[in-house]
Amino acid sequence: MIVSARRIDHLRLQLARMASWALLVSAWLALGALGYRHLPLWAGGMLPLALWLTCMAGCMRLALTVLPRLRMSMAIAVPGWVCAGALWWVQKGGGGLAVLVAAVAWAPLLVAASSTVRQLRPRERSASPLWPVTLGLLMGGVASHELVLGAGSANGTAALAWVAAVLLVALRSISTSRPVAGPSSACRQGLFDCSLPLPILPAASGGLTATTVSARPMNWDEFLSIHAARWAMLPMMATLPTMTAWCAASATGTTEPSLLLAMHLGAMVAPAWLMRALTRLGWQPRAAPTSAALLIAGGVVLLLGQSLRSLMLTTLLHTAAWSVAWELGLRQRRDPQPMPVRAVTLFALAAPLCLLLLGCTTAALGPQTLTWVHLMLALFGLLSCWPWFAGKLQLSPLN
Repeated sequence: MIVSARRIDHLRLQLARMASWALLVSAWLALGALGYRHLPLWAGGMLPLALWLTCMAGCMRLALTVLPRLRMSMAIAVPGWVCAGALWWVQKGGGGLAVLVAAVAWAPLLVAASSTVRQLRPRERSASPLWPVTLGLLMGGVASHELVLGAGSANGTAALAWVAAVLLVALRSISTSRPVAGPSSACRQGLFDCSLPLPILPAASGGLTATTVSARPMNWDEFLSIHAARWAMLPMMATLPTMTAWCAASATGTTEPSLLLAMHLGAMVAPAWLMRALTRLGWQPRAAPTSAALLIAGGVVLLLGQSLRSLMLTTLLHTAAWSVAWELGLRQRRDPQPMPVRAVTLFALAAPLCLLLLGCTTAALGPQTLTWVHLMLALFGLLSCWPWFAGKLQLSPLN
């Protein structure tokens, strides 16, 4: 029985998505854990993550402008080997320098992986990425969980980087049987499936600029709730090794670190699966109010019980808000168009600065920093409800 070319192309796309998400998740987990272990804690161990995001912004600019026809097979293979070698070097006593080398190599590897996904994406609307995302999260979590838990080597993450690079090179080398979307259908930030919190900026009139991807204008209330939910990914992923260390050191036995890691990764996909199931049942949930409700719920939990357990529950709720904003955002977009390269690059550079600031304040203040960060996210969710409150006030009989 001959498998149809269309099914082969679909399988290639899903495998590329899975490998790319595994690289993304393992980068957050491994670089955060290794930075916490091998680099100065004045920045909360977040120097590798900040360097990785900075290099990724530069690689995005090069891939989209200076080197649009770069041989992506080499752009995948070389950083993949360097990244795997640097992670093995960590085990041989390379220390902080080896971690920084791995962070630099991870950036072009991930951008090239994103390019592979875009190359394989068909012109027509492709299938939901939930299955490859879930499998990629599982792979990245399994490969890097020992690093996050503080007892283990980087060999699993190094093997993942090498295997993912080989798989992506192989997927690119297979000739396609149908037209693909190409760079013009890239996600707004040039990364696969819009997973990072990069911008859709409202225009002065209150709608979106011509370079955005929504089928209808986005109001400021939607902008606040959805983008606050997207930004929740940064503190959640960056401080996950720190939170597991707090759990391990807690005298009250708050939560097992391994269980905490599993719950965080599960919260990234379980709400997305729930939204998909509700959509199939005929209910059409909207990203903005659902994300706002989860953000506000997280803030309420923090205010009612200011403890490490409450902080963990709030983080899970805000992670769920990110999952909802991501999955429903994928469903609601039509005819995606890339953002201007300069705007994307400048905005991407803000993420490393936020991480360094978060790391410095976390090192100085401990869990209190994350408490304020999540309260700020909850405040954005509450502000996004202002049009609803204003409408209720206008309908009130009181003058």
